Amino acid sequence: MVPYLIADPSVGLFSATDNKSVVLNQKVVDGLVEMVTGHSSLSGLDQLLKDWRSAGGDQIRAEFQQAYADSIKFK
Repeated sequence: MVPYLIADPSVGLFSATDNKSVVLNQKVVDGLVEMVTGHSSLSGLDQLLKDWRSAGGDQIRAEFQQAYADSIKFK
């Protein structure tokens, strides 16, 4: 499995929104646990992701993208 692992490019980077989003992240984890354990349908995954994105996920992604772009300027 090791050859198929993907390094997380956000390691070492900072997102102010992600740093404050414990509730947002917990909702995603809870939703995924519900699906994996069979308590809800996998068909809800798209809505779970849409909810995450609209509740701050898009902002988190933008902040990490900017932090990454800033970090490669110094390499």
